[in-house]
Amino acid sequence: MTAATRHRWAEVGSHRKRCGACDLLAIRRPNPYGRQWWTEWTRGEQSWNTLQGDKTPPCQPEQHPDREDNQP
Repeated sequence: MTAATRHRWAEVGSHRKRCGACDLLAIRRPNPYGRQWWTEWTRGEQSWNTLQGDKTPPCQPEQHPDREDNQP
């Protein structure tokens, strides 16, 4: 079993970040029910959010067959 890879976040706009390794997009928004923020993560067709009790999905780097170390 390999150790989990940490996300490498890069800001792409106001309250938006994208992981450079797995292309996960995180969007932070004000919570409509209180003084806190909620986060929605999307990767392709999948999505998760903190309002449903989800936690940050693990980083699953895309495999690049043309690179020896498979690092993005």
